[in-house]
Amino acid sequence: MEPIPISEVQFKQGAPKFPYKLVYPCFSGANKDLLYRLVADDRWAFYNNSNDTVLVVRATFGKDSQVKALSGTMLKQAGDNERLQAITSILPGCTELFVEGTINGFELEFISEAMEERSPHFENGTPSLPYNKIYRCFKQQQNGMLFRLVTLDKESSEQTWSFYNDTKQFNMEVEVTFEQPEHVRPLDETSVTTESEKGRACYKLVVPPLSTKPFAKGIMQNYSKSFVARPIGSARPDDAALPTFINGSPDTSIIAYPCTKVIRGFKNNGNGLVFVLVDENSHKWAVYNDTKDYRITVGAHFGPGAVYKPAKKVTVTEDPNVKGGTVCLIEVSPVTTELFITDGNPKDYRLSFSAEDADATTPEKNVSYENGRPDVNVMAEVDEVYKCFKDRGNGLMFRLVNKKRGQWAFYNDTKDATFTVKVTFEDSDSATPMGETKVVEDPAEGKVFLLDVPPLKTKLFACGKMSSYTMTFQGKRSATKVS
Repeated sequence: MEPIPISEVQFKQGAPKFPYKLVYPCFSGANKDLLYRLVADDRWAFYNNSNDTVLVVRATFGKDSQVKALSGTMLKQAGDNERLQAITSILPGCTELFVEGTINGFELEFISEAMEERSPHFENGTPSLPYNKIYRCFKQQQNGMLFRLVTLDKESSEQTWSFYNDTKQFNMEVEVTFEQPEHVRPLDETSVTTESEKGRACYKLVVPPLSTKPFAKGIMQNYSKSFVARPIGSARPDDAALPTFINGSPDTSIIAYPCTKVIRGFKNNGNGLVFVLVDENSHKWAVYNDTKDYRITVGAHFGPGAVYKPAKKVTVTEDPNVKGGTVCLIEVSPVTTELFITDGNPKDYRLSFSAEDADATTPEKNVSYENGRPDVNVMAEVDEVYKCFKDRGNGLMFRLVNKKRGQWAFYNDTKDATFTVKVTFEDSDSATPMGETKVVEDPAEGKVFLLDVPPLKTKLFACGKMSSYTMTFQGKRSATKVS
């Protein structure tokens, strides 16, 4: 947009606190005076000319731009790693310094957010969780329908968000995309999807009628929100109060069922496959695996200060990514219920799930190698051997385990195929790559361990506490056959 003659600019909330030379409107039409971009030589600032709207500015600069952030602006690489992106929030009637430097082309994106609701009006109920501040989500609809509840920890500056659905006839679908997801932890039933191209993370939650649901906790900066009110009659299958079990049912001698809360593990696969069962009355958690063919590992990442007593079969370690946090892991066999927490109702947690073919977890008793043998110079002592392809010939490739040293290796027993091993660990810091194994960062899966194993070769893979993982193999025919 072209700059506005300074004589025609009307600042409704007072003069900007920036010595500008040029003024650009950020919007056109009826909202043209809502936000202004102020420019003085090589410095930018933004002035929010409204009295009730918080505005977020996201600017992406051309790849030859050289800029530095001013004031509270966050500066980071854009998704293509060639351009810089700057983000800031401007309160009503306020001026925010933005960037300084040489700018070679740019794109601007704006997001608006309502101010705090001073006197909320609830029509059908009240929130069941405490809050310091409250915001209407549907500003133009009735009383707001859905409310965002915010509490602030003054010592840590962390916020806890919850959502209250004040309607009787709608399921509310909440989506919030955070620019800095490493500072935010999902709570309870909130799911997270990473946007690999842009480094963002989308947090999602469904809030049933007249319910209050915890959403997330952390440093809430630079985010965008969307809300969908979906009539109950058109609710998706995973919104149902109780799941449908296919191969059995939870063992009621371990935990009372039905119970307070049921969390599906794999929401996009069938009925969910595995379920975390929470009985808040008895302070117990359990995990039920409703599959016949998979061993499923469930991980619970608890925040600092969480109080609970893990069951005997649960492995507890420190969370390497959260100071004071803990990680609980349990492996559950097919059609089995395992006790997870024997006493406690922690609220600040994140769940993760991984599945592995049940047969693949059983070591071979009588191994039949057809074209060679594992190289003892690579791994001299082997305690367990696992087939990598259970249904192909003799297994084609084998995972070799030295339990005493906590080491894995792979032996390729074919003469004409190279196999690629791909493993993701629940706790990636518990494993250390060995030999030619590479570790790459995948936006969706985290740290991925990769190794190519040529025909008739034995290759070291990793060492450490490798108790929870997902493993896949891919084969490619070699140009020449090894004799």
